[in-house]
Amino acid sequence: MYLPNIWGEGGALFAFSGMDGETDALHPLIGSTLHDSRGFVFHTEDRPELRFGVVIEEQDSPFESVTDQLVSGTVVISQIEIAGAVLRLEYAFLDKSTVGARITCDRLGEPIDVYIQSAIEGAECSVVDGKLVQCVGGNTYALGCSNPSARISEPKGRVQTTLLKAGESVRFAWAYSAEGRETVVASVSRGLTADFDAVVERELQFFRSLPVPKTSDPNIARTYYKCASVMKVNCCSPQGQILFPWTTPDRWPHRWMWIWDSAFHAIGLRHISHKWAEDAIKAVLSVQRSDGFIPHMITVDGKDDSSIIQPPILAWGSWKVYEKTKNSQFLEYVFPRIGKMILYDCQELDTDNNGLSEWNQQYTGGASGMDNSPRFDQPIKDAVDLNSYLVNDMRYLAKIARELGKEDKAREWDELADERSRRINELLWDDETGFYYDNDPNGKLVKIKTEAGFTPLFAGVCNEKQAEALVKHLTNPKEFWRPFPISSVSADEPTFCDNMWRGPTWINFNYFCIEALDRYGFAEVSKQLRKRTIEEVSRWHTLDGIIYEFFDSEGKTNPVFLHRKKLGGPQAVRSATSLGTNVCDYNFTASLFFDLVISDPFLPEPVE
Repeated sequence: MYLPNIWGEGGALFAFSGMDGETDALHPLIGSTLHDSRGFVFHTEDRPELRFGVVIEEQDSPFESVTDQLVSGTVVISQIEIAGAVLRLEYAFLDKSTVGARITCDRLGEPIDVYIQSAIEGAECSVVDGKLVQCVGGNTYALGCSNPSARISEPKGRVQTTLLKAGESVRFAWAYSAEGRETVVASVSRGLTADFDAVVERELQFFRSLPVPKTSDPNIARTYYKCASVMKVNCCSPQGQILFPWTTPDRWPHRWMWIWDSAFHAIGLRHISHKWAEDAIKAVLSVQRSDGFIPHMITVDGKDDSSIIQPPILAWGSWKVYEKTKNSQFLEYVFPRIGKMILYDCQELDTDNNGLSEWNQQYTGGASGMDNSPRFDQPIKDAVDLNSYLVNDMRYLAKIARELGKEDKAREWDELADERSRRINELLWDDETGFYYDNDPNGKLVKIKTEAGFTPLFAGVCNEKQAEALVKHLTNPKEFWRPFPISSVSADEPTFCDNMWRGPTWINFNYFCIEALDRYGFAEVSKQLRKRTIEEVSRWHTLDGIIYEFFDSEGKTNPVFLHRKKLGGPQAVRSATSLGTNVCDYNFTASLFFDLVISDPFLPEPVE
C-alpha cells in the first residue's frame, strides 16, 4: 500500500475528521502544513504556528534529513536525522480542538533537546498547572509536555525537554478554545494521556479498509490514498441546522456545506462508506425550505446561508450512491425533496416564462459554480448549464421513481425533461458554430465558447449530429483539448487565460464530459480524457503533496501560482504561511479522482 507521504511545499489540510468524532464548524481548529518546517499554521483569527525543533549546544539546529512516512489529514509521521540521532516525529489530531505530538528517539548518541513551539503574535503568556497558556482576544491556547521537568519559555512560546537514551519517548499536547483557560488546560491534560497508538492505528486502518486501487503506477496509487484522506478530513459531524453528517469543499477557506460539491463528494464516499455517502446528500436536503429552495452555501447556524441556488445535480448524485448501496429507503427520502427543489428552480427562476431557467442575475457566477467565467462578462438570461442540469436531474428523478414503483411520477419527470430539452435546442443551440451558448436578455446568443456548452451532452439533450459537432470542438487542440484537457474556455477565445474559470481545467467538468462521451459512444475520447485527468492530478500531487481545486490547462504552471479572480499569479510566491491562491486538498477533486481510478477499466492490474 502506497500511503500518502509527500510533505511537498506545504498547504496540506490537517484537522480532526467527523468520521472520527465530533467536529465544531463554528469554532474550528483547522491547520495546513508549513512550507519551511515540520509543523502547521492554524486558521483561527490569530494564525498560530505549531513547530517542532531540535536544540544542540543551545542553538536551533537544522535537520540533516527528513523522511516522511505518512502525511494524512489527521496523522503525520516523519523520521528525522540530526547529529547522529534518529527521531520519529508523530503528530495526530486527538479531538476537535487538540493536537498531540510524540517524539521517539530510535537512535541516540549524546542527549538531545527537542521542543514544540506555539508561535502566536501578540499573545499574553502565563504558566498554569505546568502548561504554557497563551491568550489573544477571546481565544486561548495551551501547550504541555508529558515530562514534568520540561522547560517552558514564555517569550518563545516553547516547551522543551531532553531525550537521554534510545527508545525514549516524550509526548506533547496543544489545544485551542474560545471558552477560557480552564477548558484549554483540561484539553491538554487529556491529550497528554490519550491513547496515541489507538489514534494512529485508527488512521492506518482507514487506509487498509479502502478498495485496492486499480493501478500499477505507485504515484497514482499514492494519489488515490491521498484523495481518500482528503475526503475523510473534509467530513464534519451534525451541528446546528445540519441534521446529518456532512461534507465541505475544504475545511479552510470554504468551511461550510455547498450543494453541488456535496453531490460530488458522495460519488467518492460511496466507495468508502455507504452511510457517509448517503448522509452527504441528506444533509443538504435537511435544510430545505418549504417552497423547495436550498441555499447554495449552508452554515450550521443559518446566519450566513446564501440566497442563491447552485447547479441542481442531487438526483444524479443520489442515483450514483444508490448504485452502490441499493438502499431504497435512501431513494424514498431524497425523491420528494429533490423533486421539490427542481420544481422551485423551474418555476421561480424562469422570470419570462419561456420554459428555460436563469441564474440569479446578481450572482450568476456564484450560483453557477463558474465564478468568473467570461460567460458572465455581460448579462445573460437563459443559462445552458442550469437548464441542462435540470434536464439531467429530471431524467434521474424518473429513474428513481421507476425504481420505487412510481411509474406515473416517472412519466411526469420524463415529459418535463423532454420539453426542456426541446427548448434548449430551440433557443440555445447554434447551427453555424455547432455549439451551445447562453442567450442575453434580448434572446441573442452570447457566443463565447466555454465548457458550459458541453452540459447538454452530459444531460443527453443532443442528437447524434449535435454530439459529433460538440466532440469536434472538445477534441480540437486549438480549442478545449489543451495539454491538460478540458480547458474551461476555448483557447481561441480572447478571454482565455490562467484565471480560475477563464481557462484552467476543473475535474468536475472532466468527469461530466467522461460520462457524456461514454453515453454517446465516444469511448476512445472518454478513455483518453480519463487517462490524462488521472495522470495530471497525480503528477501535481507527486510534486506538491496537494490535491488542488483547479489546474493549468497548458500543463505548465504549478496550480498554486494560477490566478484566482483578482489574486495570484507568479508574484504569489509561497512563504512559510502563505499558501498561494489555489485551494489545497479540495474535496471534489479528490472524490472524483478516487472514483475515476476505481472505475477505470483501462488501468493495469491492482497493486497488492
